[in-house]
Amino acid sequence: MLLLTLKAYFDCGHGGRAHPKARQSFVFIDDSPLLVFGDPVARSIANCKNSITPAGITPCKFTLKVRQGYSSFIRIAGRPLCLSAVEGLTDGMPLGQVKYRVQHSGQDWVRGA
Repeated sequence: MLLLTLKAYFDCGHGGRAHPKARQSFVFIDDSPLLVFGDPVARSIANCKNSITPAGITPCKFTLKVRQGYSSFIRIAGRPLCLSAVEGLTDGMPLGQVKYRVQHSGQDWVRGA
């Protein structure tokens, strides 16, 4: 699996896009910091296509906790690295069912496990 950098982005199940924030600033690939535990979480999602309805269905606004995709082997300052398998839920409706996934890793040549 590819390691994620700050140039990575995630898409929700409705096509909205979120960009991560990097917590560490000393390990880089191609001038972009690697992402670690927590970097994909609580990021705003733009352009979610899910419509607001009278029944309370709302678009995805934020990424929630990562459910899978952290390295079990590689760490930076004690935090596991993010891999291209990162996946989690959004706050969109139906609640607890809309996932976000990596659409671009931010780089195409460094792999990890």
